[in-house]
Amino acid sequence: MKVYLTMKTDRANAIDCAARVVQRLGRHDVSIYMAREQADAFPVPPIGIEPVAGPDEGIALCDAVVAVGGDGTIFHAAADAMRREKPVLGINAGRLGFLAQAEGNDLSPLDRFAAGDYEIERRLVLRVEVQQGRDTAVFYAVNDAVISKPDFGHVSEIEVRCGGDLVGVYRADGVIFATPTGSTAYSLSAGGPIADPAVDCMMMTPLASHSLVSRSIVFAGDKVLAVTTPDADAKTLFLTIDGVAIDAVTCGTVVTIRRAEYETRFVRLGGRSFYHILNEKMKGRG
Repeated sequence: MKVYLTMKTDRANAIDCAARVVQRLGRHDVSIYMAREQADAFPVPPIGIEPVAGPDEGIALCDAVVAVGGDGTIFHAAADAMRREKPVLGINAGRLGFLAQAEGNDLSPLDRFAAGDYEIERRLVLRVEVQQGRDTAVFYAVNDAVISKPDFGHVSEIEVRCGGDLVGVYRADGVIFATPTGSTAYSLSAGGPIADPAVDCMMMTPLASHSLVSRSIVFAGDKVLAVTTPDADAKTLFLTIDGVAIDAVTCGTVVTIRRAEYETRFVRLGGRSFYHILNEKMKGRG
C-alpha cells in the first residue's frame, strides 16, 4: 500500500501524532509520501517518509490519504483527494473529530487499515457556481457554502430559488448551504439538522434570521438552487467555501448550488459508524 500523509503543521500534538503514524505504518508494507514542506515541520524527521513536491504529486502516487489533525485538516485533504478518487483516513489530533476513524491516543486501527480491512464511504460534494455578468467561477464545498454579510451593522436580503420556484427571501445575517458531511459543522451551530452522511441531500439554514418562521430546509440531492441578493442598495455579501472567503456577492450576482460531479471518499473502519462517532463526540454537549 502507498499512502500520502498530511497533517496540521501548526499544532505540536498533530506533528507528534503524525510521527507516531509513520512509526505504526512502518510495521507494515506501507510506503509513505509527504509534501516536503510538511515533512520539514518535524523536529526530527521520522524514518520512512518519501518527500514529494506537494499534494498533487503525492496523491497521484498513493492508494489513500491519511490526514492527521482536526476536521478542518481532514475535509481539506478530502477536497484535494476527490478529483483523483482517492479515499481519506482521518486521525483526530484536534477537538471534536467527527470525520476521524482513529484517535491520536489510539493508533491501533491503523493495523486494520494497512491490512486493507476497511470500507469506503462516498459523500456528496456541492458544486458552487458564481456568475457575475459574463464571468463564471466554479468552486467545490465538502462541508458548506455560506453567503453572509461582513459585519453586524445591517440586515441582508437573500433570495433562494429551487428549480426556478421561490423558496423564500430571507432577511438574515446570511444563509448556510451544507452537505451531510457539513451538517455537524457550522450548520449545526446555527441550529441546522444533523444528516446521516449516506443521505443524498443538501441543507439550507438561515443565520440569525429576522423572522419567526425561518427554518432549515433539506433538499433532495438532485435539486438546483439559485441564490441572489435582490436589494440593489444592499452592502456586499461574501461567499465562503469550507471556511475560506472566496468571492463577493452583489446585486446581479447569481450563485448556483448543486450536487458536484465529484464525491469525497472516506475510509470507514469497523466499529466506527457515524452514529457511534456522533454519540461519542456529542456526549455532554446537549
